[in-house]
Amino acid sequence: MHVVTGHQGLGVSQGSGAERIDTIDAAAGVDLATVWGELIAGRWSVVGGAYTPTRCYVSVEHAAGRRQGGRLATRRSSMLERSLLGESLKVIAIDLGLSVSTISLTCSQSMGWLGLGERASRVPILIVMAAHAARGFSLPPASRVTDGSQNGGPLTLFVDRPEQRLAACLSAAEYQIVRLAIEGKTHAEMAAARSASPRTIANQLAAVFRKLGVSGRRELIATVVRRT
Repeated sequence: MHVVTGHQGLGVSQGSGAERIDTIDAAAGVDLATVWGELIAGRWSVVGGAYTPTRCYVSVEHAAGRRQGGRLATRRSSMLERSLLGESLKVIAIDLGLSVSTISLTCSQSMGWLGLGERASRVPILIVMAAHAARGFSLPPASRVTDGSQNGGPLTLFVDRPEQRLAACLSAAEYQIVRLAIEGKTHAEMAAARSASPRTIANQLAAVFRKLGVSGRRELIATVVRRT
């Protein structure tokens, strides 16, 4: 999966300094639980993602011919869902009587099978939201960009960035760090983007964790989604 901060390859453009989306089918909302169900069933695969200042995008395409073996096994999909919902791998491992390394490997393999790559921090926030919706969380549907899907090409979906509601309870610097964490940036990438040292980034992330009552990035992202 290719994830970018911008608009490349997803039918998104900007003009006159303001975000503009080409050919939105505004009436075609897509239920996020359906997105997750189609991925788990093996019918869709994630092929790209992007972020703009106000929106998160994911491109999916029909997975026919790209996979063998049908849907993702229920046990594997359950592990992955629990991970994306913010549960620690240690808690999942204890609950299932498995080692943390087994849980980690299973989740990585499952993410790769869905087209997400194997790094949990890089999973597009829209997909994390879809996993939450599949577990019963009430979230707004995604909107659709009709950029070729009707002709068998990738279907691009977008949602508003979910962290925008946190701006009032975080400092400006902390809020920017959360935005970068949502995009899956590493400490080094955050430091480069913020012209700061990795130690400063670590301190700011720690402050965010304390304010929001979370213990790490996985739980942070799940908390952001649940406040949508």
